[in-house]
Amino acid sequence: MKNKIELSIIIPVYNVKAYLEECLQSAYNITGINKEIVIVNDGSTDNSESIINKFLHLYPDETIVETQLNQGQSAARNKGIALASGDYLLFLDSDDYLESNAVIEIFNYAQKHDLDLVQGRATYFGDVSKSIMIMPEQVLNTPICNGPLLLKIWCDASTSEIGDFRPEVWLMLLKKNIFTSNNIQFVVGMLYEDELMVPTLLLNAKKAKALKYSFFIITEFVKGAPLELLVKSILLVKQN
Repeated sequence: MKNKIELSIIIPVYNVKAYLEECLQSAYNITGINKEIVIVNDGSTDNSESIINKFLHLYPDETIVETQLNQGQSAARNKGIALASGDYLLFLDSDDYLESNAVIEIFNYAQKHDLDLVQGRATYFGDVSKSIMIMPEQVLNTPICNGPLLLKIWCDASTSEIGDFRPEVWLMLLKKNIFTSNNIQFVVGMLYEDELMVPTLLLNAKKAKALKYSFFIITEFVKGAPLELLVKSILLVKQN
């Protein structure tokens, strides 16, 4: 009998052959967790498909591949959620990489405390020196609480000038049932969809925690969202 899947790593793919092999390998390098890698090929026209097939051949028991016509990242993520069978979900952009040890630490912490949502950080490698994303100390020092309270603390601690609210869903480890129990999906065709999704998830999380661990390596510097955009997103969530 196949072991129960604990973690599904969802990777939308569209024309990222320069980064994809390292991205996928970083996901498969995670050990000690019953995981699956859910790859949604969103109509790639470069060599991405052959790279995906290489990993499917190497890790057939851990891999789910879905190929669709190009519909955008939101649709690809929604497809990944539908295909995933893990208790927890992790979204990985196909030009980024995972720090396996940090993923294991975050996952073990979430599982131990039965958390719905864990917020982490990322390390940037690029044209500037290695740096870790800013996260306010007030947020990091907040004990386990409900998601709305963590969101409030984020709002109180963040500043528009710095833009240190993190609006990226890929910086979160999430229970799948947050999506399924609340009928939450990414809005297809929406630009910057994470900036609506992140407050939606926080408002629906019963147990949440921000941790200091940097479990992503990103190749492009991303400034946090200004508070004005966050407030608009929260208001939109409440209206719906």
